[in-house]
Amino acid sequence: MPCCPTPDGDKKTLGDIAGTYSDGCSDVKIMGSGTMGCACYMCGPLPFAGTPICSMGDNLWTNYINGFIIYVKDGDVYQTCICGEGKKLEKVGGAPSTMEMGR
Repeated sequence: MPCCPTPDGDKKTLGDIAGTYSDGCSDVKIMGSGTMGCACYMCGPLPFAGTPICSMGDNLWTNYINGFIIYVKDGDVYQTCICGEGKKLEKVGGAPSTMEMGR
């Protein structure tokens, strides 16, 4: 297995994939636009972890600290860590409001 996933498809921005996703255990809110953003992990309505993320290529974003990676493959959003197996995220909510982004 390669250390970095191989994303594909039409080029997306963080704004294109912004929203709330579930991995079956917790939710992750992806926020941002262009090449910079934030991934905030939630347990129900409570945030418990967050990390800034930035682009490392088309359809591929990372935090460059501990190897957290978000990527788009076949039109779906996945998360993984370096050398890990990707886990498909299911979208459960839209992008945060501009009021929430402004805080």
